[in-house]
Amino acid sequence: MLDANIKAQLQSYFTKLRRPIVLKAALDGSQDATNIEALLKEVAELSDKISYEVESDASVRRPSFTVFGIGFPITVGHPDKKRNMKLIIGRYR
Repeated sequence: MLDANIKAQLQSYFTKLRRPIVLKAALDGSQDATNIEALLKEVAELSDKISYEVESDASVRRPSFTVFGIGFPITVGHPDKKRNMKLIIGRYR
C-alpha cells in the first residue's frame, strides 16, 4: 500500500517516538475498512513502538480508526512554537 520512499520517511519519523502508541481500528467488512486495516497494519510494522488493535466497542463509528497514546494523551503541534496548538487524539488504558 505504501511505497518504499514513504515507508522510509515514516520509519525516520517514528524513531522520534518517545512512548508507544496504538492504532485502533473499528471495522465493518466494507472495502474502506479493508483498506484502513491494511494501512494501519503496514504502519504498525514500521516501528516497535506502534501496535495495531481492532476496536470491540460496537458503538464506535465504523469504519474508522483512532490513535491512542498508552497512558497519556497524544498531542499534535510544533514544540518550538510559542503558541503550540494541541489536538488531543486519545488516551488509552
